[in-house]
Amino acid sequence: MIMSESELFSTILDAAQKENKILMEQYGKGIFFMPELAFAYLCGKSIMKNQTAIFGDAEYRWVREKEFKNYGISDLVFEAVDDNPEIVIEFKMDDSSHKYLRDIAKLRILEGNFKKYFCSLKWVFTGQVEDFLSKLKKEFDSKLIGHKTIDTSVGSSKRGDQCLLTLWEVNGS
Repeated sequence: MIMSESELFSTILDAAQKENKILMEQYGKGIFFMPELAFAYLCGKSIMKNQTAIFGDAEYRWVREKEFKNYGISDLVFEAVDDNPEIVIEFKMDDSSHKYLRDIAKLRILEGNFKKYFCSLKWVFTGQVEDFLSKLKKEFDSKLIGHKTIDTSVGSSKRGDQCLLTLWEVNGS
C-alpha cells in the first residue's frame, strides 16, 4: 500500500479550515467551539470522500470509534479490507502537552499491523509557533507529517490567537 500522508494532512486541514469558516461566519466562534469527537467524525467523512487520493487502490472501511484490547477506544479507525495496515488516528483539541503525550503513549502500545497518527489542534500565539513545534518534536519523538496555523476566534487572549493544527505519525512501541 502506498498511502499519501501529505494528502491525509491536507484533507484534515481542509476539513478544519472549512468548519472554522462556518463557525466564524455563522456563530462568531472558531474551530475550538467544536467538540473533539465531532472533529474526528468530520475528518472521517472527509477522508472517505478523498480516500483514493489518500489510500490509493487499497480498500478501507471507516470505523468511527473502535475498542482495542489493552488500549481502549480510539477516535478514528480505518480497517483494511485486505492485509494492509489498519489506520488509527487520535485527536486532541487544545489540551496540555501532558495529555497529548498520554495519547501518543496509548498509540505506541498498539501492536500489530497499524499506521498510527496523532492530530492536535492547539491555541497558540503567532510568535510562539516555531518554539511550540520544536518542543512538541522533542516530547513526541514522532514524525511530523504537517503543520499549519489557522486564524480563528479564541475564548481568551491569554490562550493564543491562532489554531496550530499538527499531524504526527507515531513511531513504534
